[in-house]
Amino acid sequence: MHLSPGETLEVDLKFQQSPGRNVASWSFGALCTVGMLAGLTLSVLAISNHRSESETQNQEGEDRALKAGLLLGGDAVGLFVVRHLKHSDPTAKLERSHE
Repeated sequence: MHLSPGETLEVDLKFQQSPGRNVASWSFGALCTVGMLAGLTLSVLAISNHRSESETQNQEGEDRALKAGLLLGGDAVGLFVVRHLKHSDPTAKLERSHE
């Protein structure tokens, strides 16, 4: 864009997000947080089960560890989705004026 001498350009950038997208991102974020807490809880239980000398307790610990890993991995992907939902595209308004 070429501006003549004495001509100015005013740029107004706005970052707006739709209300529905905002609700979706917060809801999905809350769901990911609950999933992370569940995954961390399962991890702690898996470690305590795995330390046991009982074979059934040991196997239960391995099962819990697998579930915890799946939960935490899924939540990590979910947080990337939340970040994408929270991202808003800018809109620009350009206005030329002569001084």
